Amino acid sequence: MTQFRAGDHRLLARGPVPTVRRERLPEKLYACPLLGGGGVDRDGCLRMASDFATNLNGCAKNRCGSPWRPCIACVGDRAEHPRIASDRISGFCGPHMATGVVIIANARRRLAMPNADPTPKPAHQNGRSAPAPTGPPVPPAVTADLPANGNGSQPPAAIPPPEPNAHSSGTAHAPQAPAAPETSHGDTVAPITPSRRGTRDHDAIAVMRAILQLRAQGHSCMKIAEDRNASIGWVNQHLALRRLSPNVAALLSLMRPRGQRLGFATALQLVQFDHALQEKLAGEVLGMSFSAATRHIRQQTGRGSRVGERQSTQ
Repeated sequence: MTQFRAGDHRLLARGPVPTVRRERLPEKLYACPLLGGGGVDRDGCLRMASDFATNLNGCAKNRCGSPWRPCIACVGDRAEHPRIASDRISGFCGPHMATGVVIIANARRRLAMPNADPTPKPAHQNGRSAPAPTGPPVPPAVTADLPANGNGSQPPAAIPPPEPNAHSSGTAHAPQAPAAPETSHGDTVAPITPSRRGTRDHDAIAVMRAILQLRAQGHSCMKIAEDRNASIGWVNQHLALRRLSPNVAALLSLMRPRGQRLGFATALQLVQFDHALQEKLAGEVLGMSFSAATRHIRQQTGRGSRVGERQSTQ
């Protein structure tokens, strides 16, 4: 005798449930996610997945399990005959399991900057430009009229220093603008990056002006950070120094003795105040350690910031 449970009478009243039958694709076709589940053959799969952007944003993102899916590292390395991916999660073939990540990073850079130099930069160079190629010596007559940088390029126009605030106290003259740093190609760049260990002293005001020059040339903060192997926070911290009083900015100069020089991290805490308060606090914390200066600033104002916090550049 058939046993009925509570609620079965409602199922019986509805009648039989229709069976939905989906047409099975032929064995030589695969339900490609890029085609909305439509069938694709081997040639079509290789044709679409051989494009790096399609393989990266389509096949790898969907973790496609096509039996013909080419290795994304082979495609990124522009191999003429890419191997089949052995892992649907990573999208790599066997030989590229260890080195595929580096190849993908270089291919992403080419995809983001199609007009850039396609030669990958070694990791130990930290994004710095390669040394100039050597060649036969140049006669002295040719190099006599060249400027000091030695490559015939003119240095970019220097950005004038910020005008002194009429309401600020202290000396009335503005600090002299340091020379804009240059590369061997004459481009203005920040002369230090966070990846260079052991270089604690750097001219933060010169870095700020160099970044402003690159911004005036149309470079974004993210582009500047990527080219210097730095973080976006490092760029924003230096741009925040624009709000310093000219007298306080002069205290960051490397020409001053270490005991009479204002630290970069301490200066970042002063940008949130007006110029008069900046100069008052800077004179009081000059020569203090960072922790002592932070405690003093918080005692005097009730406010303070921590090193590493992103400073607003508006």
